Amino acid sequence: MKLPYRRSFYREGYQLALENAKAISKIAELSAKNGEYGIACSLNILSAEEAIKAVVILLKHSFPKMDSEQFREVFTNHKSKHRLIIAVNIIFKIFIDQILNLYEKDKWRFDFIESLPQEENAKFKAKFSLLYRVILWAKKKKENSENFKNALDWLQQANLKKNKGFYVDVNNNKWHTPKHFTKQDFDNETKYTQTLISNIETFNSLLSPFNLLRHLAILKNFKLFNLKI
Repeated sequence: MKLPYRRSFYREGYQLALENAKAISKIAELSAKNGEYGIACSLNILSAEEAIKAVVILLKHSFPKMDSEQFREVFTNHKSKHRLIIAVNIIFKIFIDQILNLYEKDKWRFDFIESLPQEENAKFKAKFSLLYRVILWAKKKKENSENFKNALDWLQQANLKKNKGFYVDVNNNKWHTPKHFTKQDFDNETKYTQTLISNIETFNSLLSPFNLLRHLAILKNFKLFNLKI
């Protein structure tokens, strides 16, 4: 089946996957309230995986010529999902570092804007609102990037635990049931899941449809002495 190239198709898919990730997370909370911590932990993992899927759909939206077979594998192949987790971690770090490097290089420009009269300052910030939001986002995420990396590392190892949260298993002649999971297990996994969802939720405004690069180019090339705002 040939996939469409309409950006709206993939934007809709991103939103649906992210909404589903949040819905699964809510069901996990309800399971935990009923003392079913094993099932709750497994649902947390499923929620995180669904959030990762949302990233792939968003990338397909931003890069329509992305290989369609690799795109489909994310929906069917578990190994593909885990390769993607590694890729997301790398992309996230590179993206933040590049934004902050550009900011530091041209920091004097931002300082100059801050020195303008209030009305002119406000006009400029309104004109380049996305750019200012991206820089603020990158600064905050840089501070919390270790939490995001830890969440991705957790998800990379979580598949075995996901199955144990759903099913009775036997290991070393001992029975393992979902009842062996504790509230502490659930609280830890909830922290990771929410970290992933909250970070991935911000990708939409930053990556689609790559308005960021347009704003960075404008910033890089404008001449302050000819600036009219």
